[in-house]
Amino acid sequence: PINESKIVGSSMDTTCSIFDLEKQKIESQLIAHDKAVYDVCYGQRESIVHLFSSVGADGSVRIFDQRNLEHSTIIFETPCSRALLRLHWNSIDKNLIACVGMDIPTIFVIDIRRPTVAWRELSTGNSCPNCVAWAPHSKYHLVCGTQNGQTLIWDVRDGTAPAAVKKSGTEKTEDANKAPPSVMSYDGDGSEVFQVQWPACKPGYVALGRKNSVELVKL
Repeated sequence: PINESKIVGSSMDTTCSIFDLEKQKIESQLIAHDKAVYDVCYGQRESIVHLFSSVGADGSVRIFDQRNLEHSTIIFETPCSRALLRLHWNSIDKNLIACVGMDIPTIFVIDIRRPTVAWRELSTGNSCPNCVAWAPHSKYHLVCGTQNGQTLIWDVRDGTAPAAVKKSGTEKTEDANKAPPSVMSYDGDGSEVFQVQWPACKPGYVALGRKNSVELVKL
């Protein structure tokens, strides 16, 4: 069963720490990366709840097993070791992890069964993504927020654009080969999107964290 009494955190000092909320203390602490660790995420399925993944300034994605924290598996590294900032583990398909990097206009989708090479690389055009989250009700869809204020929703099965593109509440027909290759895009007020959440309790909505506001967008 999923253990709701434990959380894992990342640190600039290259470590990850596992906290036991019931005992109110650090259960384990380990050196996770060669440089700062920017984000960490537990496996989202019961069969992999003992696993967590992390990304950091060394440009790697690593998987740890709480049953043996002496070792980790590097499943992906960015070209030239460019830093990775955020990741999210698919809550339906345990094999898929999405991550975004620092000043890289790409979302990397990794299939952990085929490590070292990204399964999909989704271009975000002229703006770099800050955050990413998988849909709670579909293993094929994910959302990201970008530096130029766009929110993009993707179908990762092919990484190309279906016809419907949504911008600022309006829909229009686009050539499927034109950028951005996303299912839907939303501009809002144009301010940078720093965080995005796709809630399981309301899968028809996406929550966006901007500089001075939180926005709830109906899909």
